[in-house]
Amino acid sequence: MAASPGDHLASAAARGDCAAVQALLEAGADPDAQNRFGGTPS
Repeated sequence: MAASPGDHLASAAARGDCAAVQALLEAGADPDAQNRFGGTPS
């Protein structure tokens, strides 16, 4: 199963990886995107 658009951002947020979260958001990641389980980064 391929990662959904929200998976990388949600994973980075769950890990507390601020640098990755910032980089993903600056690259245009949707902060409200859902991961494959329906969760959001917030």
